[in-house]
Amino acid sequence: MRGIYNKRVVTIKKLPVILIMLGVLFFSPAFLLSAQEYEEEVSELIDLRGIDWTRDVINLDGTWEFFWEELLTPEDFNGEQLPNLGLIEVPGAWNRLELNGETLPRAGYGTYRGSFLLDETGQLMGLKVPRILDSYRLWVNGVEVASAGELGRYKEQTLPQSLPQTAFFQPEGDTLELIVQVASFENGRAGIVESLKLGRAESIISLENNKLAYDFFLLGGLLVFGFYHLFLFLFRKNRFSLLYFGIFCLLLGLRAFFAGEGIFFRFAPDFSWAWAQKIESLTYFLGIGAVALFYKKIFPRYLPRIWIILSLSFTAVFSLIVLFVPPGYLIYFRPFFHIVYLLLGVLVLRALSLGTWKKQPGAALILTGAIVLVFTGIHDFLYLGLLNNSQPLFSNPVLQDNLFNAGLLLFIFTSSLGLGSIGVENLSEQEKIVEKLQETNEDLEFQVIGRIKEIEQSNDKIEQQEGEIAQAHKALEKVSLRDPLTEAWNRRYLNEMLVKEWEKGLKNKIHLSILFLDIDDFQVFNQKYGHRVGDDLLIKISRILTGFSRRPGEIVSRYGGGEFVFLLPQTTQDRAMEIGERIRRKVEGLYLFQESSRGYKPVTVSIGIATAIPDESSIPESLIAQAENAMFRAKKEGKNQIATDFFFGE
Repeated sequence: MRGIYNKRVVTIKKLPVILIMLGVLFFSPAFLLSAQEYEEEVSELIDLRGIDWTRDVINLDGTWEFFWEELLTPEDFNGEQLPNLGLIEVPGAWNRLELNGETLPRAGYGTYRGSFLLDETGQLMGLKVPRILDSYRLWVNGVEVASAGELGRYKEQTLPQSLPQTAFFQPEGDTLELIVQVASFENGRAGIVESLKLGRAESIISLENNKLAYDFFLLGGLLVFGFYHLFLFLFRKNRFSLLYFGIFCLLLGLRAFFAGEGIFFRFAPDFSWAWAQKIESLTYFLGIGAVALFYKKIFPRYLPRIWIILSLSFTAVFSLIVLFVPPGYLIYFRPFFHIVYLLLGVLVLRALSLGTWKKQPGAALILTGAIVLVFTGIHDFLYLGLLNNSQPLFSNPVLQDNLFNAGLLLFIFTSSLGLGSIGVENLSEQEKIVEKLQETNEDLEFQVIGRIKEIEQSNDKIEQQEGEIAQAHKALEKVSLRDPLTEAWNRRYLNEMLVKEWEKGLKNKIHLSILFLDIDDFQVFNQKYGHRVGDDLLIKISRILTGFSRRPGEIVSRYGGGEFVFLLPQTTQDRAMEIGERIRRKVEGLYLFQESSRGYKPVTVSIGIATAIPDESSIPESLIAQAENAMFRAKKEGKNQIATDFFFGE
């Protein structure tokens, strides 16, 4: 077999000055991430001997053994001849691969096996596992170290998952064997389409941190630019270019959240893979629509009306395709997507060039970013689309990462500067107009000053009124958090306080208890004696509960009907049961007149108690649910008593 890994040597020949500057500013992270790669030819086993592991991280690229429609484990490789043996280049998709005279389809499953020669390192090694499409299991020297999703021989048995991982292991001997089971039924590119990386544990951790830092840098930059321009639009609502540009930045920020190292999946690893693919594609196409509106606003003279109609039409059509076509088939539409947008982009470059030639403010800056954006888009179209990520297109390490996000960030930066220059130019023109007006209307100066004073006085009154309105809003908000009948807190405030106390308990590892109280036979009571008497009973019980609320954080909330919830922070189960029993007795002391028997009928309540020490595996709402379940059990067991649900959280 043949192994390929790249040298940490980058030779930059004569490049235009602008590309050098752009590379230094924005592509340096791509150099850093791929600077640890170098190249060597070997035979049979992939030879990794003689490598300086103190500084190198190796791409485990080369020709691997491949077993189509076989899910093999290390135990299956015991010297016996295995069926369906073939060879495959890693990284690379198995789509249309010729194997034993058979052309492999997109959907299916198989097992990869790669063998490598190592020196005795005696060090803890790390393996950077990329997103393998769609689901996989990976063994290193017979030990399973990573997996994603669920594998199966049919689509119904497979659960795809997009999750880059890092595995660590201690090499034994001078060989390294990697076995990877892969199943793919939904993705357009199937198999190991990105390089696995091997290095010392600390090097792999550093590499992963660098990649994450790069992705966070892209995400943060896109979000900052997006919110910044939307904020500016709030003050200049006649400049819709700011609105469209801000929306474009936020859409592409959302796309960056799902792309790259998959920041989103680190927080939600079980999120639907198919919807993640759809969101990533939708943000791309909707972003194109937003940037088309942006261009039309700032270059209306150089872009024909038909251009914006076509741009928005294609955006709508492509978005519908993404919504209703399974993700695995989108790859067949992708070349058409890129070709259409490339043709529309030619008109944009023409408009930017004309604007630059006519010295329109901001045009040159935006043109610079657009050229780099087109360059990165063409690169990704060729390298990631036509070549299917099976072989590098160029030897320059800059071209071995997805550059489109970096190109977008540069484009956004230059476009933001261009918008700023347009604003400065408009401001300069306004200043000139003001100067002329001042020269020709000096006699109106005193009138203007007087009018300004009047406006200032009006503004003072408005500010005073706004302060009064703000105070009224605060009072209204406080009222909105109370139950109008019992004056107990409502469920909205209960939920807010429950989350706050849950976080305190999670941080300090302290108990949190819930008392869920329900008036026995309250509905029958209402029907028999009327709602006015029922309302009076609710008020009395609310006052009893409130009388037991003495410590900070303890609140009484009307949950609905005849139900109340008593939140007890820093309260153990025993203490909660003691309080619950005192409440039950207090309520039992209430007697309401019963006309049918000319006497008084006792009031009883059923109380459910749940106590927890919050942890990461539970959610606040589960505590209320447990207390409510306990209350139902108390009713079932005879009412007028207290029941507790199982204790959890310790």
